[in-house]
Amino acid sequence: MLPKTLRALIIDPDPRAIADAAGVLAGRGFRVAGRTAPDDALDYVRRARPNVVLLGEAFWKEGWAPQLRGAAPGIVVVPLDRRPEAAVVA
Repeated sequence: MLPKTLRALIIDPDPRAIADAAGVLAGRGFRVAGRTAPDDALDYVRRARPNVVLLGEAFWKEGWAPQLRGAAPGIVVVPLDRRPEAAVVA
């Protein structure tokens, strides 16, 4: 049996932050998509139902996490931490 493909969505206004996070996740087997605005991402979340959404800090503070969870119940939404020490992933 083939392993399930994990999907991740990264939402951040900074394309470089998206690219950096995507590189880390893709290297761990995730299929990754990126968006620069959460309102543009809602339709994608409904269709693709990613396993995890990394949400840029500003969007997290604006309260987008519940809306994203509502678009696809069961997804995990976490804040994207861009501090250098947060780049270490086990």
